[in-house]
Amino acid sequence: EYLKAIIRIQIDTGVAGVELDEADLPLFSTRYGGCFCRDCMTQFRAYLQELPPDERPKELAGTDLDTFHYGSWLLERGFDFKEDRRSAPLFWDYIRFQRRAVTKHFIEMTDYIREYGRSKGREVLVACNCGDAPPHFDAFRPHVNLLCAEQHVTEYRQPSWCRYAAGFAGQTELVVVEQPFAGVIPELQQDLTRGRGHDRFRMMQYEAVALGVSTSIPYGSWMGPVVQETLWAPHDVLTEMQDFLADHEDLFSTKTYSETAVVYSVPSAFERQEVDNSRSFVPFYEACDQLVAQTQPFDVVMFPEGELRPDSLKLEDLAQYRTLVLPHCTSLTIPQVDLIESFLGRGGHVLVTGELGANLPEDAHSALLEHPLVKRVDEVRRGPRRRATGPDGRRPRPRDEPPAGHAGRRGPPHPLRLRRGARRGPGPARAHAPGPPPAVVPACVPVHALGADGRAPRDELARARHAPARAP
Repeated sequence: EYLKAIIRIQIDTGVAGVELDEADLPLFSTRYGGCFCRDCMTQFRAYLQELPPDERPKELAGTDLDTFHYGSWLLERGFDFKEDRRSAPLFWDYIRFQRRAVTKHFIEMTDYIREYGRSKGREVLVACNCGDAPPHFDAFRPHVNLLCAEQHVTEYRQPSWCRYAAGFAGQTELVVVEQPFAGVIPELQQDLTRGRGHDRFRMMQYEAVALGVSTSIPYGSWMGPVVQETLWAPHDVLTEMQDFLADHEDLFSTKTYSETAVVYSVPSAFERQEVDNSRSFVPFYEACDQLVAQTQPFDVVMFPEGELRPDSLKLEDLAQYRTLVLPHCTSLTIPQVDLIESFLGRGGHVLVTGELGANLPEDAHSALLEHPLVKRVDEVRRGPRRRATGPDGRRPRPRDEPPAGHAGRRGPPHPLRLRRGARRGPGPARAHAPGPPPAVVPACVPVHALGADGRAPRDELARARHAPARAP
């Protein structure tokens, strides 16, 4: 009720949207000692009481659940939830309860924001801080208009995580902020202070956008009490990047033409958390990293847990893909099995790393693994290049036929800057664009101006340096 009162105050002042920050706080707090407030303890007791007797934890044998308090119960057995929490009795039962609890209350808050906004005659948007997009936030996504992600560690290049974040968000708007406490940011800040590292900083921003993730521009992010510094980049570099992105939005899209998709299985990630102390779903990122190393474009497809977020993917959602990669998908829902079988039935290929569908009945498990288009591999590798055909056996569109959604679209001309050796002038370039055949584009120094040795005379080079860039 306190949060709802704050929401009413914000909407009454005319805000366009409300962000729910740290919306998974009771679950997040288990990393730092857990939450044992009255509400959490009351709800956890009710959760345990609702479990069927055969599913109730054996540690509770002989315990009166009507008076059960998890915090007191732990202390009586010598556990303080400060050290080695993962081995504490009922720890994973408590985690499973909190996943359901934070999802339930988050949906209640988002519904209230929209309902109260409509009572005031407005549609109020909802945003959510989803951290580094851990799997339990998958159930939050359908209920928000904007996802605000915080990287756990920021590196100069993070293609696998960027592709994951884009797949996690789907069609929901996503913006990502750097992690100023860890990774390369302290080092980068020192370079920026010395007037260095501008191109590295540009590439961090541009690569993320090219991979489907919008990154926020830092404006003084606090880097912690140890570093005691803030992340500032030169203003002219920031405005240059922002102006370019704003002027060229037509170049960026979350929609791809990738023919490979890597599945992120939320229930399998949950299971992995119980046996692996790593913060990330390691088998999934290993598969993504292998594809990145081979410069193989790919999308990420989310397989939800099934209860916190019901399955919604249809076969048409996989229409563009020739190959599905299933990395350690140990737990599959029945709709997910049906989807994989339909994908195989229309000629798609499936690569499996690690376990697959360990929760399935033996006959269903065997039928899936024994399908002729399912291949178990130790490493995801790109096959040899070949003339592409679709899963339906048809050849791709002719070169002079523009792809769907591009017919008739013509953006502004984009100057190309070509670099060669110090004395060798730029020659013609072969330009490729969707639809028309390749065209030879003249550069600033024409071919006929080159000398017999293929080098450009000094006067031509000088003229080229001062000539405006030509649009293709």
